[in-house]
Amino acid sequence: MSQSSKNQNPIILFIKIYVSILILLFIVSFISTGGQIINLLIKNDIHTIQGLAISTLILTILVFTIFVIIQTQKSKKRNDIGFKSINQKNKEELILELEDYNQTNHSELSDVLDLERWSLAEDSFYDLGFNYYSNSNDTKVLSYQSDAATHYKIDPIEAQNRAFSAPHYYLGDYIPKWTNAQDEFSQLILLFKNLTQLPYVTQKDLIEYFVNKLVSVIKEKEINANVIIPIPSSRAYVIGKGHIELCRQVARLLGIEDGTGILNRIKTIQKSSISPSKSRPSYNEHYDSIKVAPWTNLEGKRVVLFDDVYTTGNTARAAAHKIFEAGAERVWIITLGKTKVIF
Repeated sequence: MSQSSKNQNPIILFIKIYVSILILLFIVSFISTGGQIINLLIKNDIHTIQGLAISTLILTILVFTIFVIIQTQKSKKRNDIGFKSINQKNKEELILELEDYNQTNHSELSDVLDLERWSLAEDSFYDLGFNYYSNSNDTKVLSYQSDAATHYKIDPIEAQNRAFSAPHYYLGDYIPKWTNAQDEFSQLILLFKNLTQLPYVTQKDLIEYFVNKLVSVIKEKEINANVIIPIPSSRAYVIGKGHIELCRQVARLLGIEDGTGILNRIKTIQKSSISPSKSRPSYNEHYDSIKVAPWTNLEGKRVVLFDDVYTTGNTARAAAHKIFEAGAERVWIITLGKTKVIF
């Protein structure tokens, strides 16, 4: 089978195998009978036709089953990286690596957080409408269609200060792929980032793995949130499939609101993870590109903001800033990893 057959519709693949085997059996029968099979088919010999069809079906089922088993095993070896080895480590290791932002040495982060002063007046009103549809990667896309206006629920400067005081927890260090030094946990996060490229079974296992970890963190840290909101992609109007599914399952397990779609990116910015330090999007750029949906009432809400990787902190802090402006009472930032080396 070709490489492309791995991603084909199973029904189409089954039909292709069936036709191929049928042709092969016909050729073999033609040779073995000296061409008599053609006469039998022309005469509509029911026994010959049934025998050929049944033999083809049996062989097709056998070949298809073997093919699926082989591809499943290959995908499991290729994609389920690190599950066994991580579980063999000290099971408390990931939890022990959690970091509360308030316990961090802020002086070391001053160059990383890239704080800038900006004019807040420009963001007093904005055009915004909202609906869902799906693209080819099954990633939720947000489309803004109608006009709406919003007002700050609290002073923007106070919201900014509260955003930078919001605690941040993460499961472990994330070593970027380009370093060629990724450990198994970093590879798991990379798989999460490319979730739509994985087989369905692997997607399900990976989401379940991280969901269980995040639920454990939320319970251990006694985070009494009542809504979880995914931080949108760097691309405009896109929220990653992994973010959507993870927040949906965490919300279901904890009995809280799934806030997917509350926070939206209205213009594309450069990804922090692939940008040199000097060209990474600033806090200002993140802040200006993120909006809270106008139909949302966050007043008094306790919010968990989720993202896969915390690199400079600009994305998460700008998102928290917006959430506080919308009236949220508390915000916690939880990520799968935090970039270990920042250049």
